[in-house]
Amino acid sequence: MHLETWTNAASDAARGIPLPKLVGTEQDWRLIADGDPGAWSQATDRLFQCAERLAQEIEQFTDQRLSETVPGRKYDFYYLFHGIVQHSLYHGGQIALLKKAVVLG
Repeated sequence: MHLETWTNAASDAARGIPLPKLVGTEQDWRLIADGDPGAWSQATDRLFQCAERLAQEIEQFTDQRLSETVPGRKYDFYYLFHGIVQHSLYHGGQIALLKKAVVLG
């Protein structure tokens, strides 16, 4: 849900909505309300849907727009989009390590 929050924020920024302050807020690390496996499945589905939406928005960006400043920030969209990918890979790696630890546990 952390990745969903950031991916949605980047998607919103691509549509002109200022990127909010997320670090240190409840929005940054939302929790799944219950331990139901269906809730986890729904959360991952939402993440993939918003990632697909962001990918489609990025495809529409011109080279000129990539150098525009992200609303609410002091950096450009090129930096933001690379950051979202790196951020997702970082946490994906954490998940892979945790899954491996559980299997080998």
